[in-house]
Amino acid sequence: MRRSSKGCSGSSLLEVLIALSLSAVIALGALSAQTQALRLMRTALEYRHAAWLADAAAEALRSGMPREVVRREWDRRVRLALPNGRFDIERYAEEVDVLEVTWLVDRSPKVTSCRGGLACIRIAVARQAEVRRPIGRHRSAQAEGIR
Repeated sequence: MRRSSKGCSGSSLLEVLIALSLSAVIALGALSAQTQALRLMRTALEYRHAAWLADAAAEALRSGMPREVVRREWDRRVRLALPNGRFDIERYAEEVDVLEVTWLVDRSPKVTSCRGGLACIRIAVARQAEVRRPIGRHRSAQAEGIR
């Protein structure tokens, strides 16, 4: 039972070629998945940073800081922290301000954009009602108590 070497020639080379091709396809798939994971992680970090900045601006508004000061200061901070970042305050209703942080995000299909390819976070902030004291009645009540 002797086999001729001519019948088996090249089959092991073909197996090696198929194994190398499969290894290359698997390596490229893993590299693509890793790249996508890094991109999504960066996007999540940008969203977290934007949410933190919007929340800090909302706290500044609630503490009584003037709207224009908050707008300028947080626009500066957002521009430094996020790519092509912008911050704006819009009056939504008589007692509500809407804070909006926008920034440039990768054109990933998983990321929804607000407008023009920009990602955004919006936070509604109720304005504090001014405390109005009836000065005339308050003084007259004190005056009556003194007499």
